[in-house]
Amino acid sequence: MVMKLIKWILRGWPVLIIVFLFFLQLALINCFGLNAKTINKTISLFAQIIGGLLVIYSIDSNIGIIKGKNLKEELISYIKEFPLFKKSVVMSEHVSISSKSATSIKAIVVRNPKTIDEKIDYLQEQIEEIKKELNQNVHELRRLC
Repeated sequence: MVMKLIKWILRGWPVLIIVFLFFLQLALINCFGLNAKTINKTISLFAQIIGGLLVIYSIDSNIGIIKGKNLKEELISYIKEFPLFKKSVVMSEHVSISSKSATSIKAIVVRNPKTIDEKIDYLQEQIEEIKKELNQNVHELRRLC
């Protein structure tokens, strides 16, 4: 019964922190006779920091509910999507079938762009790759003719 009461009280920790800061402020000003202006500024600073942390905690909870991830995973995924990192990998292999014919196998591993800038960059990379392939095919056809 006592444990349930303690858990219930601790569940309201954001309010408890504010109440604690209020009583701490009163104690520092009245009991210790410290400068009220300095104490007020210091307590205000801590209250703002705690408020910011509460907002971050709330965002983290909402991301967990919506996307099934936490804020740390979202931050890591954001950093991994940095646009200057190239993510496509091109592998090429030439296979001979017989002495008179040959074929070329090409595998391209692609990424799934999320933002508009990433999509534009990805399309530009695809255009460049198609141009390169077209030039190679034209060169190979001229060589065969």
